[in-house]
Amino acid sequence: MLGAHHAPASARSRSAAIKRTRAPHPNPKHRGRLFHRRALRYPRVVPVRDLRARASKVAHAAPEPLTAIALGVLFTALGILGVVEGKALSEVTLLVLSALALSTTRDRVSRGTVSDRLGELDKDVQSLLSGEPYYVLQYTSAMDIRHGGTEAYATRTKKIRFDQNSVLSISDFSESTGTSESYSCSPKPLKRVGEFRTGARLHSLISLGRPWNRGEQLEFTIQEKLRDAFLADREDLTVDVTNPMDTLVLSVTWPADRGVENIFVERFGRQTPIATSDLRAARDGRPWYTRSFDHPQLGETISVVWDYA
Repeated sequence: MLGAHHAPASARSRSAAIKRTRAPHPNPKHRGRLFHRRALRYPRVVPVRDLRARASKVAHAAPEPLTAIALGVLFTALGILGVVEGKALSEVTLLVLSALALSTTRDRVSRGTVSDRLGELDKDVQSLLSGEPYYVLQYTSAMDIRHGGTEAYATRTKKIRFDQNSVLSISDFSESTGTSESYSCSPKPLKRVGEFRTGARLHSLISLGRPWNRGEQLEFTIQEKLRDAFLADREDLTVDVTNPMDTLVLSVTWPADRGVENIFVERFGRQTPIATSDLRAARDGRPWYTRSFDHPQLGETISVVWDYA
């Protein structure tokens, strides 16, 4: 028949659903209220699984802190309205709090990582400016003076990190008014392979035994026996900072048969007195003093100075 139209079964079902939804309530006073309650109750059952899944994805993705806070406010509002309640609300709240914690932790770690990288970059720049193939993590210079200053044992320990590849040797130097009777370095296979003097300074070339590459670390010790090096009325233990370094440690042990007084640390032209009470006793009872300096400046000179009594 002209004008006839047959709707598909799915269309008829949708039409029936719409009619059932829009059917008037028997009591006209509660018609709008009942429809409104149905509209609120509908999402209470169906989307809880979706909310859990979305909150779980948010927690694993570690969003920005503001995003996690916004999600927390959203789910709190849904709980107040009754859209999400009971166990589902507790689970969603826990996931949002986890997301916020992960986000905060990630931001702190990121800031720490950037700070660490900038610190490493600064160390690399200092190494390039010094012209040395390594960075000194810690340098300890210890002097053990005996027999009124006629005999002394110098121990220099360095922990270094190489900043270049294929480094085969490093240099060492010492300066003294006395004479050097023996010189050794450890661990093996480190070995002194050459030496020369410039004035009172003795330069030594140390073979590393194999190529060392960027990022590798090495801790080595140099021991030197000195004769007649500390006989003057005023003496000192001095270190010239020729390498960028994290920590410098100076240590002096004085002879038992010769008293010391007027001890001070000299740095940047300023003298800092050291009280006798700051001295410690070595294992054999002799006076001993040690002090560490963090991040000394490249090119500066640091000294421990004393007078013999």
